[in-house]
Amino acid sequence: MTARVPVPCNGCVACCRNELVVLYPEHGDDLTLEHDKVDTPHGPLHVLKQRENGDCFYLGPQGCTIHDRAPAICKVFDCRRYFLSMPRAERRQLAQRNGAKIGIFEAGHARLTSLTDEERREAINQRSMTRAVAISDRQWLRKTAGL
Repeated sequence: MTARVPVPCNGCVACCRNELVVLYPEHGDDLTLEHDKVDTPHGPLHVLKQRENGDCFYLGPQGCTIHDRAPAICKVFDCRRYFLSMPRAERRQLAQRNGAKIGIFEAGHARLTSLTDEERREAINQRSMTRAVAISDRQWLRKTAGL
């Protein structure tokens, strides 16, 4: 089972809207939840159903209706760390391409004060490591593909 990250949501449901929630049975996710199977080049993915407006199928008037058995990704998602995971220019670019992300960025920014200084540094360091891996992956791909 995946432990829940303590994020002070206080009724916020921004991350429950317009987001693809992949189910990972190997992390304890329940495949009896309403979901779709999506075929990808890397194999099938199980994703929670969404309503026509993009809301999670399990988002009710009072919030998550499956909070006690939420998927692993829902338990570990932290809008504050997501906000810190990319520089301002990247956040703006992503928000322009996908306006739905704006709500998550605003939620993360509003809750930054609930992170300790150490947690902030850790999130920013993670950004640097993630970018370094992405750059090396792109370099490897270019070399391999002869680009």
